Parts: sequence; C-alpha cells; structure tokens
Amino acid sequence: SGAGRVPFDTSAHLSTMPFPIIHRLPVSARLPLAMVGIVLLTALGSTQITTRSLSAQVEVQLQRIGQIYLDGLAASLMPPVLNQDAQGIDRALDEALRMHQGLEERRLFLLDGSGRVLARAERDGVGPGNLPVAAQQQARGYFLDAEDGSYWVWRPLADERTAAVGSMVIVANLDVSDYVGERQALRWRVVAFDLGFGIVCALVGVLLMRRLLRPITMLTQHLQQGEEATPQPMAEHHVPPGDRETVQLIRAYNRMAEATRDREAMLTLMAKQEREAVLGRLSATLAHEVRNPLTGVITAIETLRKFGDREDVRAEALDFMERGMRALTDVTDATLATHRPDAEGSRFG
Repeated sequence: SGAGRVPFDTSAHLSTMPFPIIHRLPVSARLPLAMVGIVLLTALGSTQITTRSLSAQVEVQLQRIGQIYLDGLAASLMPPVLNQDAQGIDRALDEALRMHQGLEERRLFLLDGSGRVLARAERDGVGPGNLPVAAQQQARGYFLDAEDGSYWVWRPLADERTAAVGSMVIVANLDVSDYVGERQALRWRVVAFDLGFGIVCALVGVLLMRRLLRPITMLTQHLQQGEEATPQPMAEHHVPPGDRETVQLIRAYNRMAEATRDREAMLTLMAKQEREAVLGRLSATLAHEVRNPLTGVITAIETLRKFGDREDVRAEALDFMERGMRALTDVTDATLATHRPDAEGSRFG
C-alpha cells in the first residue's frame, strides 16, 4: 500500500518559506517577536511621517520668510535700479548684507532677463558660490541645499507698478545651517525616542503575551507528557479571568484526559478480568482433564502393587496407565496451544 507516494517533507517545506528560522520557533516565541516587529515598524513609520510633515511645514515657512526678505531687498534696490545707478546697486546689496538681525544672508544677486549676473555681493568669509540652474531658467522659485546648509530663493524685481525695470530677478542665498542641523538632530532624537519607546512597549507586550500564552504553553507541556504517561488534567486557575476561549480549551483537554484515564482504567480492568478468566479455565482444565487421568494412573499403580503377580491384571493396569498418560499429553498440548502467543502477540482462541 502507498506505492508511488512521496511523503511530505516538513523541513524542506519550511526551508523554502521566508525566514525559515522564525517558522521553526514555537508559537509562544513567534507571537512576541511578531508583536515587537509590528510595534517597532509602527513607531518608525509614524516618526518618519511626522518628521516629513514637520519638515514640509518648516520649508513652507522658509519660503514665506524668503519672500518677505526679497520684498525688503527689492525695496532697497528699486531706486538705484530705476536711476540706473550701478554703484548704488552695489551699495544696496552691501548694506543688505550688513543689516541682519535674525536671518543671515550669504550671497545676493541681481540678474537680467537672460540670467546674466548684473550685480552680486558675498558676506566676508563666504566663497563665491554658483547660482542654481533653476534660478537662471525660472523667474520665481526656491531651493534648499541641505548639504551646504543654505536656502536659495528668487523672484522678479519688478511688479505691475515698476515694469520699467524690465525682467530683472533678485536672488538671495540665506544661511539656514542651524535649521538643517536642528532638523537632523531632531530626526535622530525622534528616532531614538521611538526606538526606546517601541522597545519598552514591545517588552511590555512580550510580558503580557507570555502571560496570556502561559495556559497554552502548559497545555502543550501536558500534551507532550501525555505521549509517555497518562494525561493529567490542568487546573483552571492558571487561565486569566475572562478568557472564555482558553477556559473552553482547557476544559476540553481535561475532558479528553479524563476520558483517556477512564479508558485506560477500563482496559486495565478488562485485562484483569481476562487474566482471571484464563486462570479459571486453566484451573478447570487441571481439575478435570489432569486430575482424573492422574487419579486413574495412581489407582493402576496401587493395583499393580497388590495384584502385580497376575498377568491379566498387569496388562489391564498398564493399558489403563498408557491411556491416562496419553490423555495428559493431549491436555498438555491443547493447553500450550491455547495459551501460547502467536507471532503478533495475540493468543489462539
């Protein structure tokens, strides 16, 4: 039977599944590990979303601040531009670099309509940086250079009232290194906090999960012990109050354990009764089939002792003794055949 069948190899199946080591762990270990992973992923994911949202809001605020700064710069540049005073434009840019309270500029530019630099100014100690390509191609925009720690913002100098200045563009390169550094530090602080908080929550979850899985673990141990001995019932006080499903599971196991114990007790009783019945039949056989031939043999021996000189008596006594011994041989063979176990361990009936 079963020719041509290929048995299912569980170890080979597990080796092809993702994370085979985790699948080999017991459920009592896999559930806490899964809970730890979910908590950590949730914490890190929510942190990244919050950090990105906060960064986007701060960049919007930077854009507004940059536009406000450009408004002030445009107001100072407008008179010399209208008067076509190149020296006045340079002085306005230099004055803008010196007059700063909360926001520090690195570079200021005035471009014509084609993106060519008409005037520029750099703060002392700041190298001559290159203009972003977008500032030379687009009339309005902004760009945050996280590596340089600076923020580029530009817009047209003119409005509908001062169209006479043409399509000039003013560009400001603002120092936001403090913001960039603070953003990086904030990100790491939030990540560290989330990791710590996630680990604490995971540990609490593991302890809670171990407590909830304690009855299941004990049930597993009882089932494993039942392979070698009679299953023992479990006490229901190990189950957390209110956990009806686990209580039902424990009660079902206890009913199974009680049924197994009753069945084994019944089998023991039946084996005892069968042994007693066999002994009874054996006793009856000895009493009837063995004792009677032995009694006849003993009687024949006594007859020989008294009348052994007579030939007819000797012949009759010997013949009677032979029949008795043959009867004992037949009884012995029949008894051995009845109570000798066969090759499979059962008895011939």
